[in-house]
Amino acid sequence: MNGIKVLFVLCFPLLLGACSSIAVTYHSDPEGATVVCNGSVYGETPLTINYKLRDVDKRLGILYTDPCYAQWLSGYRVSYTNRVPLPPIPVFGYQMAKRPLGDGYAQDADYGLRVQTLRQMREQQEENRRLMQAQLREQRKTNCLLEGKSKC
Repeated sequence: MNGIKVLFVLCFPLLLGACSSIAVTYHSDPEGATVVCNGSVYGETPLTINYKLRDVDKRLGILYTDPCYAQWLSGYRVSYTNRVPLPPIPVFGYQMAKRPLGDGYAQDADYGLRVQTLRQMREQQEENRRLMQAQLREQRKTNCLLEGKSKC
């Protein structure tokens, strides 16, 4: 067991140094808020942005991002922190903006539900497409074998 710890301690800096970028996923509650960083619109939550890791970020164990905020349909905004703690092996990070109750919340929650439903429908369509492709491949194999071909 001690050998594994020593190996980890020796290899950890190599693993950390090998990573040159990190994917930070921005979430909001409710979903569907627009992510704006440095005045530029990046898209709707959940949204992943890739950041280049600098040596200083790796040394400090913190990625400093551009200032970003979530803006809901009602116009309500919540700022994300620009300090993303780096995990031991920095591959991804996570940011969350929780919209407080108040004016416009019902509108934002309704929109969030629509975004979530649309995402689930897209995922289901993709799964259906994969299943249909697999069925088509199987049907082609079956037809090939029925025709007596030795190589299908």
